[in-house]
Amino acid sequence: MAFENIKYWIAIPFILFAAGFTIFLVYSLSNTFITELQGTTAVTDVPEAAQALTDHVDNINKFDYLIVSMFFGLSIALIILSFVLGDVGIYNIIYIIAMIIVIPITPYFSNFWESVTAMSQFGTNLSHFPITNHIILNLPIYATIIGFLGIAASVLKRGITSL
Repeated sequence: MAFENIKYWIAIPFILFAAGFTIFLVYSLSNTFITELQGTTAVTDVPEAAQALTDHVDNINKFDYLIVSMFFGLSIALIILSFVLGDVGIYNIIYIIAMIIVIPITPYFSNFWESVTAMSQFGTNLSHFPITNHIILNLPIYATIIGFLGIAASVLKRGITSL
């Protein structure tokens, strides 16, 4: 059971990066497609179609909140799991080893995100993802903070149970 929590902590940066990148690409592609559709007379002549495309644009502009909720949900779940599994001694050793492995990998995600969003075809869409951009660009910092909060929660559990 302790090993599942460590796998979960290792997966948090990967999940956030994959979800953020996928949602960003979906937004970019659908935004390009909708812009092309809104320029055609077949869509502009039908008010219902134009309204449907406008509603769709309003909905996809809220994709940034999805990444924020995933970030907070995964972080809180990890801290709670660390508190619950804090009694297992080997868990802390493997958790530290996992931190040593994951934290050096996360800058590659940040650099890849920065290079993709710097491309001209994606750069204009970045203004709709300010929070996702901040989280993924600072993913090494957030992974370190979340990792240490998990260790602190497990140490806190041991301190409470030893009283």
